[in-house]
Amino acid sequence: MTVNHLQLSERLPYDIIERIFACLSQNDCLECMAVSRTWYKLIPQYATLVWRQVHISGGQQDERFKECLGPHVQHCQISGANDSQTCAVLHMLTQQGCNHLQTLAFTHCRLPDQRRFIQILAPLTTHLRKLTFTEHSDNMAIIHILALCPNITHFTLSSLESNAEIYNNDPLLCQRLPDNLVFDRLLHLRLDVIMDKHKRLAPILKRCPHLKYLAVCNIAPDTDAYLLPSSATVDLDLFMQCCPELTFVECNSWEQQKDDDTVEYDLKSGGSNGLLQLITREATDYTAADIMPIVMKHQHTLSLLSLGGALGAGNMSRSNWTNLASIHAPKLCTLSLKYITISSTLLETMIHQCPALEDVTLWTTDPTQSPPETALRELSNLKRLDLGRFSNSMNRSNFLQSLRGIESLVLRYWGRDLADEELDTLSSMEGLQELLLVQSGSRVTQQGLCRFAKNAIWLRRLELHNMACMLSEAVLAAWGEMQCLTTLKLVCCKGLTCQGIRGMVDRSTSLRQFNIAYCDLIDTFGVMDYVNNKLAAAAQC
Repeated sequence: MTVNHLQLSERLPYDIIERIFACLSQNDCLECMAVSRTWYKLIPQYATLVWRQVHISGGQQDERFKECLGPHVQHCQISGANDSQTCAVLHMLTQQGCNHLQTLAFTHCRLPDQRRFIQILAPLTTHLRKLTFTEHSDNMAIIHILALCPNITHFTLSSLESNAEIYNNDPLLCQRLPDNLVFDRLLHLRLDVIMDKHKRLAPILKRCPHLKYLAVCNIAPDTDAYLLPSSATVDLDLFMQCCPELTFVECNSWEQQKDDDTVEYDLKSGGSNGLLQLITREATDYTAADIMPIVMKHQHTLSLLSLGGALGAGNMSRSNWTNLASIHAPKLCTLSLKYITISSTLLETMIHQCPALEDVTLWTTDPTQSPPETALRELSNLKRLDLGRFSNSMNRSNFLQSLRGIESLVLRYWGRDLADEELDTLSSMEGLQELLLVQSGSRVTQQGLCRFAKNAIWLRRLELHNMACMLSEAVLAAWGEMQCLTTLKLVCCKGLTCQGIRGMVDRSTSLRQFNIAYCDLIDTFGVMDYVNNKLAAAAQC
């Protein structure tokens, strides 16, 4: 007996059918629409929950896809589109009534004609809260775009271009905006491009009186742009004057804070007046003298402080960072000092005055110094420690044994003296869950690695870079027996074989992620296919 499709829809309440279709994917919906004209019309009506979030690539203009769009679409990402394709997609969204968009993201899209773009974007901005442009290469009329969005709270622009000149001036547009225009709902602004602080940044920031989160002039260090930020682009004092409610600032940084949602949650839950998180590094004519006054002013509210020396050959920190020893930061939980020249004595003093520290990163520029051992031992809340090269004269076993409660430990360039004895100490550290060794362990043996695997019963993540010891099948087998190890990453390591890797994965009951890079392994892709299939099957059990 054949039952008409329309009769089926009439026999069940709308909400029941909607819940049924909510179990489908977007591709499932499109395939169902190809069955008949009836289903072509019905699916878009009942599958609105499936189409609240859409991703449109390049010139995608599928008619069935278009039929599924409408006021129910809340989140849209457009990627890999040229100027005409981007405008065509926006026009399609307008035609289909997608006028309740809350987030709109453009990834690797070309938008050279800002006047045309603004005209086509305007009908979609009434309810827009988040607007994002990533991997961008065209200058943007930022103030004019923000003016279109009365409810916007988040704006992001990041570029892969190293040419700072293109961002130093606003694109010339005929429309003049009122001088008193402000974006009083904007809380989160990320401008990861290099732009002049007076010509471009200040006019934007002055219109954002309630801004909480500012990330500006952050360029990845593997681009030529890392030499460009300077006192012409970065000015912490200016940023704080324009936006006095700032609680998070990241500028001229290679850290590239990615976990924005977590940061925002911390900021909202903090309930504190003053700067909570500061991430920055030195650059040309931008030194400790420019950074430390802001640090000192907000020392009592800071929960995260990340400072770095200048990147690039010959740009090691030459600033005077002695004022760090004057900081009294009772709420500071995370401290990161990278490529900064400061004596161990001053570090001891500073850390003593920051008793709440939980996460400490110290990459010294002077390998003859010892780490601030006494101060680190006395941090009762210390959970994560990342240490760069320090003096080989220190008693490392005693120091490691004194670290109580450490859950994550990173040791970088501890090569000459790190041997099986220190590895035994690491394996005996109760509660240690993550260990990363970078060019450390030139005297470690295969027997030591096997013994470590047997004794490190709490370890969940292990990462080794440039390990001198050959990672034999016996070592891999020992790692396969580790009961808690879920993640293993090997970079520039020797002695790996496909047979050894397969044996390790076959033995393991806990491993869920395994990565190798630059390990001189024959048939890497073949063995990794085996590993990935094995781990995927284990994860489903």
